[in-house]
Amino acid sequence: VAGSTFLLFARRRIQAWLCCFTPRYPAARRGLKEQLLDSPVSVVVPCYLPNEQHIIGGTIDHILNKLEHTGPLFVLIVYNTPRDLAVEAELHARAATQQGVPPNRRLEVMRVEGSTSKAENLNKAFEIIEDDLTVIYDADHHPDPGSLQRMLRKIANHQVDCVQGSTYIRNVSTGLLARIIDAEFFVTYFIYFVSLQFIAGTAFFGGSNALWRTQALRGEKFSTEMQTEDIEFATRQILNNKRIRFCPEARSGELAPSSLQALYKQRLRWAMGWEQVTIAHMGQVRRARISCGRKLGLVYILPMRWILALLSVVAAILTPILCISYPPHIWPLALDALFTLGFVESSLLVVCTLLESIYHEAFVQCIFVAAFMICSPVYLLCQVTMLLTSLYRILAGNTGAWVVTERAGGGARPGAQPPSAGTGAPGGAPAETARPA
Repeated sequence: VAGSTFLLFARRRIQAWLCCFTPRYPAARRGLKEQLLDSPVSVVVPCYLPNEQHIIGGTIDHILNKLEHTGPLFVLIVYNTPRDLAVEAELHARAATQQGVPPNRRLEVMRVEGSTSKAENLNKAFEIIEDDLTVIYDADHHPDPGSLQRMLRKIANHQVDCVQGSTYIRNVSTGLLARIIDAEFFVTYFIYFVSLQFIAGTAFFGGSNALWRTQALRGEKFSTEMQTEDIEFATRQILNNKRIRFCPEARSGELAPSSLQALYKQRLRWAMGWEQVTIAHMGQVRRARISCGRKLGLVYILPMRWILALLSVVAAILTPILCISYPPHIWPLALDALFTLGFVESSLLVVCTLLESIYHEAFVQCIFVAAFMICSPVYLLCQVTMLLTSLYRILAGNTGAWVVTERAGGGARPGAQPPSAGTGAPGGAPAETARPA
């Protein structure tokens, strides 16, 4: 990971420098890119109204008025609710009159009857979308103004089926927890996921802030049985030879979980979702009609996670203990060389991460990114604990109900739904300024 991180960081900086002098792509490709930048785009926002009724209006305003796109923009709000709410009438009235909707943009609101999940809301939306390109945002997401344009360029330049952007915490002022999660998101999206794409040869869909070619979505259904329907959907798409690519510079802000308990429930659900996907699809990799490189990539992403997590704990936690107990000067030469290599790689990873954060983040957040990297052994230990807990609960048949994540800064109360129920993003919080890409 450290080596790939350094190579990718150097390549991105060199490409950014060269783009100041020469076009990166030939005229024919640039023509296709400019054509896509003006293409009609559908924006799908799945919503669980009892939990997100206080924030959905702000999200609609943000997408309609701040998201940059020169072509037509169709915003579709697909929601489910177990009971009638006053906000429904307001949303439908706004869609009927197109109040506050800028020219060349259109708003539609749809209640999905009988739905109890985000997956069902998305499945219904894909039945009516006609545009060739579709971008998906969760109900608490406020995408940066230029993020959609960045994803459009990426999907044209690389001829892929999906481009997955990155996420940050837009209400970091709510407390220390939000700052820590934001630092984690930065390291995850700008370092680990980009390196993962380099090593595995593929990215994956994360559920929000992603641009799809609608053709790849037609005829496909999100699973209502999985804790993470987005990861399961992405895995099926990769097995069907669809191409997904990361674009961390296309950023979108979401709300942070309101407490450690809410964060724990969210991360445990994510961990169980990954294990469910691994168990369900690992056997299909060998039979899939995809290249050997992509098969190895899926093996690296799915079952190899267990081995890599354990090795990371050994490297980050047991190695310092070994150094204290047995000074390195008495180690065998091979062990000493291995330790030195690990130390150099870890140092290189930290340096690249800090340089990347300086390039993209404000100074204050760079400090939290540095602190996060210093405390990475604790983070790795928590990740392994989540992995083991999720495996135990899945094998015991105790995945539990899908609990909506309570978000910081909101007045909405958290709720519980059946497995794979709608996205977890309640509460309202003032949006902060967009992050530099």
